[in-house]
Amino acid sequence: MEERYEQQNEIGRGGIGTVYKGIHTLLRRDVAIKELREIFSVFGDIQKDTIIDKFERCVQDHARLVHPNIIQVLDIDTDRQYPIFVMEHAPAGSLRDLLNRPEKPSLSDRLNIFLQIAQALRYAHRVGVIHGDLKPENVLFDAEGNVKVVDFGLTRIIERDSRSQQIYVGVGTVAYLSPEQFRNPKDVTFQSDIYSLGILFYEMLTGKLPGRRSPMPSSFYPNIPRKLDDIFDRMCMDAEEDRYESVDAMIEEFLASEEVTALLGRVTAGAAPMMSAPMAPPPAAAPAPAPAPAPAPAMSAPAPQAPTSSASLPAARPVSSSAAMPAVSAPAPQAPAPAPAPEEEASGDSDSDILAKLNKYAGKF
Repeated sequence: MEERYEQQNEIGRGGIGTVYKGIHTLLRRDVAIKELREIFSVFGDIQKDTIIDKFERCVQDHARLVHPNIIQVLDIDTDRQYPIFVMEHAPAGSLRDLLNRPEKPSLSDRLNIFLQIAQALRYAHRVGVIHGDLKPENVLFDAEGNVKVVDFGLTRIIERDSRSQQIYVGVGTVAYLSPEQFRNPKDVTFQSDIYSLGILFYEMLTGKLPGRRSPMPSSFYPNIPRKLDDIFDRMCMDAEEDRYESVDAMIEEFLASEEVTALLGRVTAGAAPMMSAPMAPPPAAAPAPAPAPAPAPAMSAPAPQAPTSSASLPAARPVSSSAAMPAVSAPAPQAPAPAPAPEEEASGDSDSDILAKLNKYAGKF
C-alpha cells in the first residue's frame, strides 16, 4: 500500500492521530492520509490489537457513507506500525479556520453551512452511523465550498475506563459532548449527535460556546430570528427525550420558518448558491397501473451540479463579506409531481415532506 501513496506535509493533528496531505502515485490524485500515532503514545502496545480492530470497524462504517456532504473513505491499511486510512482531500480548510477569520461569514452563509452539516447527519443516521464527535475541526470544505463532514465514529476507538471518571483523549471533544456522553461514552445515540450539532450551531451564530446560563443567540445579534433560538434550545436539552427525535424533525422545523428560509436565499455576492442533494427516500411500492396512457412520474435523485469556480473557498486567505463563501448548492429542478389527495398527504416529518421543503428552498435561488 505504501507504494500507492506518497505522504507529504502535515495538515492536521488531533487526539487520535495526524492527517497528512498525500498523492495517489498511480492516479496522481490528491488525498488525505490519517495515521493513528498519538493514541498509542497514551496506551502503548497494551491495547493495540483492540484499538486496531475498533479502528477498522469504524472506518468500514464511515466508508459506507456515500453522500455529497461526507468525506469519502478510499483505503485503509492496518498492517503497519501505525494504521492509516486514506480519504478524499478537502483543500479549503475547516469550519474552525472559517470561524477564526477576522471577517465572519454572513448569517445566510452560516445557515447554509449548518443545513449541509444537518443533511450529512441525516443521511448517516438513516444508515445507522453515529458521528460521536461533531465539532468545527471535523467539518471541512472542498474546493467548491461544499461541506464535507469527516471522522464518523472514531470516538469509539477508545472508551472510558468504567472504574474511573477519566475521559480519555479520543472519546470526544469536551465542549461539544452531550450529557450522556459525559456519563458514559458507550451511551452515545443519534440524539447525542443532535446535541453536539446544537452546540456547534450556537457557536456558528454567536462566535461563542454556550454555557449553562448563556443568553440565546438572538440576544447577541438582532438579525438572528427568534425561531433559531427555539431550534438551538430544543437541540441542546439535557434529557435526550426532550431533544428532536431525529435530524429530519429538526430540518422540518428549520425550513418551516419563512423568516429562516428567506435568509437562506440571501447568498453572499459572488458566491454560487450550492446545495448538496438531499438523500432520496426509499422507493415506494409501485402503484397499480392507471388508465391514463402516461405513467406516473417517479421521483429521481437531483442531477449533480457542474463545478462552479466562483464558489471556491481558498483556505489561505481571509474573505470579505463580498467574497465567495461555502454555501449550499441547489439541486437541479425536478418535474412537478401531481398533487396528492388530501387523505394521502405526508406527515410533517416524512421523507417526502422533507424533500419537498428542501426542493422548495432550492427553488428560491
